[in-house]
Amino acid sequence: MSNYGYDKASAIHGIKQLEKSHNIKVTEQGIYPMKLARAEAVAHVLISHPEGLPWKDIVKIVNKKGYSLTQIDETRMTHGFNDNEHIYLCGKGTYRNLLFLDLEQLDIPKIMQHLLDYLKQKQTTASHLHDYYYQTKGKRCEIEYFTLRHLVRAYGEEYGLYFDGKSNVDGVSLDPDSKRITQADVIIKVLSESKVAMTKQEIAERLKSKSIGHASFYLNNLRDEGKVVRVDKMVYTTPEKAFNNIDIKAVMQVIREILNIKNVIVEADVFREYVNMELNLSYSKYIYAALVNTQLNELGWYRRNMLFSKSPIPYKNLLDMCKQLCNPKLPNDENTKILQQAVWLSDAVTASVIQQWRLYLTTQVSD
Repeated sequence: MSNYGYDKASAIHGIKQLEKSHNIKVTEQGIYPMKLARAEAVAHVLISHPEGLPWKDIVKIVNKKGYSLTQIDETRMTHGFNDNEHIYLCGKGTYRNLLFLDLEQLDIPKIMQHLLDYLKQKQTTASHLHDYYYQTKGKRCEIEYFTLRHLVRAYGEEYGLYFDGKSNVDGVSLDPDSKRITQADVIIKVLSESKVAMTKQEIAERLKSKSIGHASFYLNNLRDEGKVVRVDKMVYTTPEKAFNNIDIKAVMQVIREILNIKNVIVEADVFREYVNMELNLSYSKYIYAALVNTQLNELGWYRRNMLFSKSPIPYKNLLDMCKQLCNPKLPNDENTKILQQAVWLSDAVTASVIQQWRLYLTTQVSD
């Protein structure tokens, strides 16, 4: 009555008609909508939750209360979220009604200009938005990442900034047709700009998810593609930086001689021992394994993890060799002889893998 100027009789009649057609539900607690489209049903739920809710919780409430014209799939996120103009992503998998985002408190032109200046300073037309957010901490308006994400997505085009949020990419570009910037691109960019090699944890911190699992996935793929090199345990950099001060020709000459001595499988720590001794160096086995990996096709060699050979390798890794060749009933020195007949290993790696194999056997028995 107060909103639309209806008299009491007209208002009561309207409510009864809506209830009769099942567009609303009248209860002692109040009047609730029904038969809403998915987007409106989702937005309606979030009106009662100023801090936002995970999408699965939202869907369960919509279905339980019967707000939507149709039931919403509770196993995967469907329409009604990403294409919803009434809500925004306010956390990982969590949504909030835009009613609770006070835009008047945000200087949107200033926020957009800072992002434009950043792209200009970096002399690039595109960036992963989370990488920008991480690198400019303390140098811009202090707002939450997902608030920034919403602003760029909703208002960016007015300032010549184009947002791509598909598949959690969160790329921002000056070019509407720009190639999507992936998490893998972010890792390569971060490693290229870093003055030192980075740990897996440090790399994960630069990803939107901050997940070590995600970092491992991308790093493994990038290593297979030869775009990233592991220089030590859990430490990575780019090939250009890893091999910058190495006489590749001299190192590869020593490694070729090792493989030519006898036709066996060689573990990369043997490269470390011989190359460092011959050339008076102190690099890790991971550097040499990565260097050989860049030339595998040219050499016609085979690789499995840290194992290299001129012939196909029938084992996944050293632990797999122990499982297939070693005998649990024999003492460690006997199993060492068995293992070293099949693969050329340093003493340190041999002792380590046998210990790992023994531990594996113990866990199998306990399981």
